[in-house]
Amino acid sequence: MCELLGSVTGWNTSVFELIKVGERSANMARVFNLREGLTPKDDVLPQRFFTPQSSGPLQGVAIEPGRFEEAKKRYYNMVGWPEGSPSQGKLEELGIE
Repeated sequence: MCELLGSVTGWNTSVFELIKVGERSANMARVFNLREGLTPKDDVLPQRFFTPQSSGPLQGVAIEPGRFEEAKKRYYNMVGWPEGSPSQGKLEELGIE
């Protein structure tokens, strides 16, 4: 990707820099959505994901609501969003405080 980006734009960048761009983008989108009134309570899946599939390769498979909530909390911690929103430290790390 770095070579492709360099060929198209002339920018000399690294994988680390590209990852940080993506991380900044995700955090800015999260802050925007929070500003517009969305909350971590809005981070949900449609009810059909929690209902076992009636046919196909995933027949009988469903997501357990409790495990989904655990995974969501784990994700928030991994990306630096305690309580579901970016921490001040995370925003400062990314230069978007």
